[in-house]
Amino acid sequence: MRTYCSSLLQFALFVSFVAPAASAAVFTVKTVPWVANPLIPHDTYAAKSIRLKGACANCTPAGAYQWTWSFGDGSPSANGTFGAAAAGRYNLEATHTYSGAVGTVFTARLTIQNLSSGETDDEPYYVAMRADSPAVRPCESISLLTRVCCNFTKA
Repeated sequence: MRTYCSSLLQFALFVSFVAPAASAAVFTVKTVPWVANPLIPHDTYAAKSIRLKGACANCTPAGAYQWTWSFGDGSPSANGTFGAAAAGRYNLEATHTYSGAVGTVFTARLTIQNLSSGETDDEPYYVAMRADSPAVRPCESISLLTRVCCNFTKA
């Protein structure tokens, strides 16, 4: 049995402890896994909308950036822009509903481009199709403090 918890506090800590890039001009894309290990796919089932989250670490303060979530299933991407000084760089998220055969693993990808320099970076986010069952459904309780799903158990 594994217990999973996702919260804004964990997200903030995750982004805060990202090692600085080798060069001040280089930024790093980080996707935020639903569990501690980013290689473990996010379980979902057909017709379930999920949220994919990411952040831009080490963005240059005066920079302007474009982000794109490619979902890996052939559907249109989600995108937007942000300034590095804005808090939005820590909240690059999109919702998506996957469909496919049970066992299919999709590779979503968050790509960020510095609009001034043209530099880009990206990182994958894995999503696995599962049969709809209590084991893959997220918890129904919502934390009043963080307003995110927390503490569900998966057998």
